[in-house]
Amino acid sequence: MSAPATNPLEGLLTEALHARAELVDAHDLTPAAPPAVVVPLHRRGPVVAAVVTAGLVAAAAVVAVAVTSDAPSARGDKDFASPSASSAPSDGPSAPPTTPVTGADGLFEETDLGYVDPGTTVTGDDGSTAVVSADSTTLTVTDDRGTSYTADLDVADDGSPNRLSSQTLGLGQAGNGWLVRSGDEHADLTVLVLRSGDLVAATEPASVPFGNGYTADDQGYLTWLNDGVLRTRLSIGTPDEGRYDVYDWEVTGPGEGGGGPDSDAVDLVPTRQGTYCIADGVATACPSDPFDGVDDAPELPAQDQVDTVAPGEQVSYPGGDGWTAELVPSGAGFALLVDGDTSPLQVDVPGAVDPTLDTQLLRYGSSTGWLIRDELGGGDSTRYTVVSFAGGDLVVDEYDGQVPFGSGFTSDSGVTGRYETFTAGGGKGLYTRVYPDMEKNDALVYSWTLDSEDSTFRPTLLGRTCVDRTTAQAC
Repeated sequence: MSAPATNPLEGLLTEALHARAELVDAHDLTPAAPPAVVVPLHRRGPVVAAVVTAGLVAAAAVVAVAVTSDAPSARGDKDFASPSASSAPSDGPSAPPTTPVTGADGLFEETDLGYVDPGTTVTGDDGSTAVVSADSTTLTVTDDRGTSYTADLDVADDGSPNRLSSQTLGLGQAGNGWLVRSGDEHADLTVLVLRSGDLVAATEPASVPFGNGYTADDQGYLTWLNDGVLRTRLSIGTPDEGRYDVYDWEVTGPGEGGGGPDSDAVDLVPTRQGTYCIADGVATACPSDPFDGVDDAPELPAQDQVDTVAPGEQVSYPGGDGWTAELVPSGAGFALLVDGDTSPLQVDVPGAVDPTLDTQLLRYGSSTGWLIRDELGGGDSTRYTVVSFAGGDLVVDEYDGQVPFGSGFTSDSGVTGRYETFTAGGGKGLYTRVYPDMEKNDALVYSWTLDSEDSTFRPTLLGRTCVDRTTAQAC
């Protein structure tokens, strides 16, 4: 078998890096963020370069794509960056940097696929051979019995040749699959296999791109061979986060995974392996995304603008059954005193230091309550206490600690967040917004419901929202 040819994509990328040396520095070469929906790229469409993928399985329903080789060599995987105002010209994506990626138990280490030029024959471990024609328009595979099969290949718009990998894809009982690379600016990959007497290419999924290139929003994805499996990483988040979703590729065939016993479908199927963060060439598992799988929250009633009064100031509530309420000293702390059409009722407010009382009643379901705020830490945080009228008496309600109640700060994996609880709809709703990152306006919003059985407020996740914390207005 002929020695693998120099990878043309690497040469092109090296030239691009040198050409843009004055425009791009090390701080610009950060991983790219993906679009909310991945749009596959198609060579013959208005967007750049797509991947026609394929796989083969005879008896198995879903089989991992493995690659066989007598002596595979290893090299570091390439990182890549999306275009930005500082790192790329307006006419195309920036060139990927060539920083090796380590860590993550070797997940990002790359085995050289050893692409050969058209006309060079590759021999598989089962004795079959394959060769791309000199004009790059066909692939011919000859099995170990001497029977030949030919499939047409698309030729890249830029005229770059189709090159065959010297690594053959081992598909168990189905024999070998063949990996063809096309294009220099973007490395499109096609997997071809024998199926029902024909050499065919499988269908690429719309959900995850396969190959090497950029989505319609110029966000990067890269496919490599690792530990005998083809994998793709797709950048997510913002460029400075360096976050990637990693997928392993499998193929389907007749049987469970192919659409029915008589189906000859050949589909490439991605399986998500997790999200990894790359920093300084080292990959680690990323902290979980709090918004993963969370839908947008419904529109909420307008947030209430409520006045408060200090201890010793009495509040009368119009339409509140004639009630008045005030905070009064009690021992070393404070208590809530409520007077109405019954005898005065009083209950201590736990831990109150500098409390204020809302001038608006809470009306949640059939219950009535009072909201007491107690600023802590010089006003950076506020503890909320809700007192309800239940069973002819005042009860200090508890709250389920799964979601913070009041206002304050959170910390997760070194990221500081903030939460804030508020009333809406004239006191008829009680909600909490949790901002996982206080530098951003994306928040999870929860509603609170009082369980009258044990006087406990419990949260319900309504969804994701975007609210400017400084104005409380939607983004």
